[in-house]
Amino acid sequence: MCTDKEILQTIDANPPQGQRLMLAAYQQRVQSVIASVVGNNQDVEDLTQEALLTVLSTIDSYKPSRGTLATWIYTIAYRKAVSFVRRQRPVILSFDDIDTAVPSISDEERSVVADELSTGREERIQALEQALELLPAQDRLLITLYYYQDCSLAEIAAIIGATANAVSHRLRRIREKLYTLLAINF
Repeated sequence: MCTDKEILQTIDANPPQGQRLMLAAYQQRVQSVIASVVGNNQDVEDLTQEALLTVLSTIDSYKPSRGTLATWIYTIAYRKAVSFVRRQRPVILSFDDIDTAVPSISDEERSVVADELSTGREERIQALEQALELLPAQDRLLITLYYYQDCSLAEIAAIIGATANAVSHRLRRIREKLYTLLAINF
């Protein structure tokens, strides 16, 4: 796989080849980011194509001094997905509304859930995937970026327009919600 620097150099020297390299490197990742916000597979595919077309048509506006190529691409994908969701569902809950909807559990209950999940790898993965599906789109996006795309807190903050500290706090609350959901449902 090519590095971002190689992709950008290839785009400058041979745009069609550079675009192919960029698509090969980022198509799956962009699709993953969008899927964490948008549920419908057809919409995910359409938005992925739109986001990648935007990336390819505006590559000249990318400035390495402002962040990595991945962060820039994820920001475009995230904004496309959020814009789409806003058009589909005009009412969006705040994180405060969501936090009150999920009851908290004690450390003892959390320990029991952790013990129950410590047996059977496949069952744990399936339970976690089901719990992730129950989370709001914004929470799934943060989990996807942090755990699956290996983005740093600073990169996620740049993508969603928040501070790294706020992202850290949100991830902690999401992990707590996951423990709660796992305790309640699984």
